[in-house]
Amino acid sequence: MTLVSREHSLVVRTVLSVLVVLVLVATVYGACEVYFEFEYEAEHDQQLLDQYISARKPALINAAYLSDPVLSQQIIKGFLANEIVQGARLEDDTNAVLAEGRNEPVTNVIPFISILLSETKVLRSIPLIEDAPASLSSKITQYGTLYLEIDYGGGMNRSFARSVQLLWMKFFYPSSWSLLF
Repeated sequence: MTLVSREHSLVVRTVLSVLVVLVLVATVYGACEVYFEFEYEAEHDQQLLDQYISARKPALINAAYLSDPVLSQQIIKGFLANEIVQGARLEDDTNAVLAEGRNEPVTNVIPFISILLSETKVLRSIPLIEDAPASLSSKITQYGTLYLEIDYGGGMNRSFARSVQLLWMKFFYPSSWSLLF
């Protein structure tokens, strides 16, 4: 029976402790990287949605003014094509619903990281007011309202899949292991 000497036992415990600390640091770093990437993706998706809203605003006002359900439904389908929009409803100035639609709810839960994320669901109400010059703005007419249910978790699918791939590549990439030896 061979006993391990005290010096070797201390070296083995030190090496194991260092490995555990490195794994913990790498895990925290990876989780932070995924979190910040999600926040960046959510901000980017919000900017794209804002651009889409401003591009469709004249058509939205026209559909609400004319109470056109066909045009309204086409516009709502366009909003629902965006992966972060879970629901959309267009009402005219009398609060009559012209068109509405919903997507299937997103059911992806990211372990550990979903705890860090802020609330991902937002209800947004956009009044449809025609942009008028300042000299004519004494009377503002609201033609209707667009309601959007936004779930930034919908954009998380592509972000999370890419992040998992990056984490696995970092974990198994040989040059990162060379730091240990």
